Amino acid sequence: MTFRDVARATGRPVALVRPILREDPKFLTDKATKDLVFQTARALGYDFQKLRLGKRLDLRQNAIAEILRKIEEKPSWDRVAIIAYLKNAADLSRRVQRRMFGADA
Repeated sequence: MTFRDVARATGRPVALVRPILREDPKFLTDKATKDLVFQTARALGYDFQKLRLGKRLDLRQNAIAEILRKIEEKPSWDRVAIIAYLKNAADLSRRVQRRMFGADA
């Protein structure tokens, strides 16, 4: 099952279906269209687990790219400085997650 299959079944373009199923926060459309796309995807047996995995992989890839960019900006950093930066970034991420989702996150 692909975005194209869902698009065909809803009569909507793939360019509309893809960001809806990916839950792209920058993509705005009406609730009725979103509901139609998700209902159709479920009815067709769309693999939402695969979609969630893809989103997690995208997030990880973006995070790693940002870390590499930061390290490349600091050629004077040694191993200790890089590890300190990574620990600080991880701590910041945990604090933000706790604020957003509560202490159990």
